[in-house]
Amino acid sequence: MNLNLQSEAGLELARKLVAWADVVTESFTAGAIARLGLSYEEVSKDRPELVMFSTCLRGQTGPQRSYGGYGGQGAALAAIYGITGWPDRIPHGPWGAYTDFVAPRYGVAAIAAAIRHRNLTGEASIDLAQVEAAIHFIEPASSITP
Repeated sequence: MNLNLQSEAGLELARKLVAWADVVTESFTAGAIARLGLSYEEVSKDRPELVMFSTCLRGQTGPQRSYGGYGGQGAALAAIYGITGWPDRIPHGPWGAYTDFVAPRYGVAAIAAAIRHRNLTGEASIDLAQVEAAIHFIEPASSITP
C-alpha cells in the first residue's frame, strides 16, 4: 500500500493506522516525520503505550542528523568500503544499499527491548542511525592481521 503523505487524505489514513498500531516504524530523513505531524511526541499524546521505531542514515538526533543519504553512502561512512575489495584495486563496497539491509535486523531487537522498556516506564521511542548499526559489521575484519 502507498500513502501520499502530502495529501490530507493520506495523512488522515496514516493517523488512523497509528491509532490502530502497537508499533510504528519509519525511515524518513531526520525531521520529515515531525514535519508531517506524526512524530513520537505528537502521536503518543493519545497513545502513550505506542512504540515508535525511527531509522535513517545518521539518526534523528545528533550533529549529523541534517545530512541525508543512502545505503551505499552509509557503508562508506561505516568504513566498510575501506575493508572490501581486492588488495591491488581501489576499495569496492558491498552489494546494494547495505545499511538499509542491516538496520532492520537491529531494529527487531530494539523494538523487542522497547516493548519491555515501555512496560516498565510507559514510553518507548527508538532512534537507530543506520551507519551506527553497520559499523558493528567491520569488527570481525578489524581483528584480522595481515
